[in-house]
Amino acid sequence: MPRILLVSAYLAPAQTVGGRRAERMATQLQARGWQVTVLTLRPEYTPPSDATLAQPQGVEVIRCHALMPLAWGRLLRDHLRAVRPKQAAAAGSAGPARRPRLQALRENLLFPDEFIGWLPLALAAVAGRRFDAVLATIPPLTTAVIAAQVAKRLGVPLVLDYRDPWADSQGHLGASPELVARQRRFEDGLLAKAALVVGVSPVLSDGLQRRTPAPVATIPNAVDVVAAELTPGAEASLAYTGTLAYGRSLDATLQALGRLASQGVSLRLDYAGHHGGTVRGDAERLGVAELVRDHGEVSKAAALALVGSARAGLVTVSPGWNYMYPGKIFDILNAGRPIVLVGPSDCAAAELVRRPNLGWAVPHDDEAALPRALTEVAAGRGFAPVDLAELSTQTTMDRLDQHLRQLLG
Repeated sequence: MPRILLVSAYLAPAQTVGGRRAERMATQLQARGWQVTVLTLRPEYTPPSDATLAQPQGVEVIRCHALMPLAWGRLLRDHLRAVRPKQAAAAGSAGPARRPRLQALRENLLFPDEFIGWLPLALAAVAGRRFDAVLATIPPLTTAVIAAQVAKRLGVPLVLDYRDPWADSQGHLGASPELVARQRRFEDGLLAKAALVVGVSPVLSDGLQRRTPAPVATIPNAVDVVAAELTPGAEASLAYTGTLAYGRSLDATLQALGRLASQGVSLRLDYAGHHGGTVRGDAERLGVAELVRDHGEVSKAAALALVGSARAGLVTVSPGWNYMYPGKIFDILNAGRPIVLVGPSDCAAAELVRRPNLGWAVPHDDEAALPRALTEVAAGRGFAPVDLAELSTQTTMDRLDQHLRQLLG
């Protein structure tokens, strides 16, 4: 059996989509005849956790500690919030004069990211082990640094799996131009060492191909249940589960729901995630608080059940993040529900929804289109997908397996 090391900062019980991607790769490659070892962090370094999520079955998992002062600081802050709210507020305020210096110190000491303190412990954890290939799933970029050093030591192919473009994402998240340029140079050096690069969407893959001489394959996140029809659920609701990261906002959807309510169309928003306070505040600001039901943070199983009971699942893509295939898309499809995607008309996810007929792809700047789509959601419209098998776990993981075996000759 060929042996592969998969380096991922996230793995169950971590709730992130990145953890589920790593789990799928590990279990599916194991089923295809690979001997898989996953190198990851201990759960306390990657909250929030979901105890209902199990780690990959039949796969060796090596969990490490890491030197991560920011993670320790967040744990202390959360503890203080629970027992001493006033002290937590004081600890979280560095003061405007200190913040630039602290930011500069962080950017220099924690390069390329806050996970770099994992590097020495990760390398020690696999010292003396033999593998035929090493695969890192990104972000964070430290996973690629670890994988590159292991691959170089063993003289085996390095594979970089991109869920997000690292340096470009840092720019969108507010990093300084100097840091972004430094990150990009460093990232280009890692891409030059890769034997294969993987992207989760065609747009991301095209951008990576311009930066590396290695072949680039598109392996999206996948659908485990290939539905012949996407049918509406029983509840008169639109479900949104997860975070509002990447600059996402539900304002346009909330405004459209309010507009429909004034016309007698009944449809509410069911939200589950740790940004419930933000969603409720936005709903109150827009005068539609009665149309929002906040379920708080729930398990993965409960989130899927919430989507399964709704008429449709909501996905948003912010301007500037056009490469994304949000993981929510695949959760909604696994629940057998149609998708309402709100985002730039030219984003990769909009094309993904339009082409196989998975629901409504609504331009974020078209004020009339979203109420029309939500009216159809409330009426219980369904969809018959086209070529959904192309997004199946079977198809995507067969493709990954083939690319990896080609590296081994």
